[in-house]
Amino acid sequence: SFSYQDHKNIDEPYGTYDVMFTDGMYAFRNPDDLCGVIDKHGRELIAPKYNRLEYMANGYFLAWIGEQCGVIDKNGNTIVDCTYDAVQSWQEADGGKKTVNIIYKDGKWGIMDNDFRILAEPRFTEIEPCGEFWNTGFIKVCGKTAPEKYGLLSTDGKVLLDCRYDAISDPSEGRIAVRSGEKWAYFDYQGRQITEFIYSEAMDFSDGLAFVKGEKTGFVDKSGKLV
Repeated sequence: SFSYQDHKNIDEPYGTYDVMFTDGMYAFRNPDDLCGVIDKHGRELIAPKYNRLEYMANGYFLAWIGEQCGVIDKNGNTIVDCTYDAVQSWQEADGGKKTVNIIYKDGKWGIMDNDFRILAEPRFTEIEPCGEFWNTGFIKVCGKTAPEKYGLLSTDGKVLLDCRYDAISDPSEGRIAVRSGEKWAYFDYQGRQITEFIYSEAMDFSDGLAFVKGEKTGFVDKSGKLV
């Protein structure tokens, strides 16, 4: 949607205009109700053929044809075809440059990298950043429902844990607590299992130790040894 305002230095036939996106670029909507982009001098940058446009970052726009979404650059080149129900970006806070792009189609989520290359096709019913996301780069995904089964991906699309677990905790100090049925175990950041599924409780690691409760209660170190 657009909040319209007049820009007196821009003449017809461009009709109505949006607020400035960035770097002097304006969205416009032509008499056929299609959107494009012009610069502050009225030069057409993106031809009006989209039902909706939203500025993302770094010269990219979300673009809709009908209800289907894709990505174009500031020159109007198609980067991602308008075949998805949604495209979203996770941006690193505080001026960070890291980006993970998320795609949604037919009720399933997938992942694209910073350059919009597909890393994981839409096949997950849920997807969310896991814990200290920009430090660990882990994404928790749900592969099926009733009951939900969870797995873990890296931001490069590598499967670290298959979607067959009932719960996955946030990563801590190189270890991840994972529940299968009623029991917990620990895995490392490469997806290698460190302990058996023997604990009824398994807390996050702190200062190299994690509290566990099972047949024996106490603390385990990062090797999985009860200390």
